[in-house]
Amino acid sequence: MFRKMLTASLFFCMCMYLVQAQGKLSIDNVYSTYLRNSGTIMENNQIKGYFFFYRSDKIDRKTNEYTLQILDENLNKVQDIKFQDGKNVNLLEAAYNGSSLSFLFRT
Repeated sequence: MFRKMLTASLFFCMCMYLVQAQGKLSIDNVYSTYLRNSGTIMENNQIKGYFFFYRSDKIDRKTNEYTLQILDENLNKVQDIKFQDGKNVNLLEAAYNGSSLSFLFRT
């Protein structure tokens, strides 16, 4: 009787261990970003979209990689624009005239 109980409890522990091992999650390619600026894209005092400007990578001591993410008014991603520039670049504002987007940067 004791042997059956021991076997059953060991089997139960093994099953619980396997269930916990399968529940473990891992996230690949996780990195941190540094948001530099965000704001709205306006046309005739109406919001047409949003932008997020952040540093996505450090290239060297004086150069960073930046990403400009553009969203529409429903917060759907339209485009990601990646470029390299100096470490002191800032995005001041954005505008839309119906056909073109314009961004004002300060270095």
